[in-house]
Amino acid sequence: MKSPHKISFLFLCIGFIVSATYQYYRSTIHEIPIYDDFWIKEILIYAGMLGISAISLVNKNWASKFIIVFCLAACGIGFGFYLPVVYPQRTNNWIDTGESIVYLACLLLAGVFSYLGLRKRKA
Repeated sequence: MKSPHKISFLFLCIGFIVSATYQYYRSTIHEIPIYDDFWIKEILIYAGMLGISAISLVNKNWASKFIIVFCLAACGIGFGFYLPVVYPQRTNNWIDTGESIVYLACLLLAGVFSYLGLRKRKA
């Protein structure tokens, strides 16, 4: 089995790539202009998120703790802002629902694998 920190990085990459692809799809529909943009700012944000995700490749306790907090914060934004505020305003179909599930599941799994890596190093 691969190291937990590498699996965590894989899940973060999958989650952010799925989210960026979905955001591009939403920008082509442009149903809600304030939420459906995809240009330089959004590209830089996703590049930054992938850069932060690379911290999970550092096989150290501080990196695992950082990624756990990062995943919890991103899930908090997803569950606390996106799902109750943005999601209901859109005309949703299976793509919208699927993206939300995959993105949040990837973040949660990345956090779990970071925690497992932290436990493995402490043992």
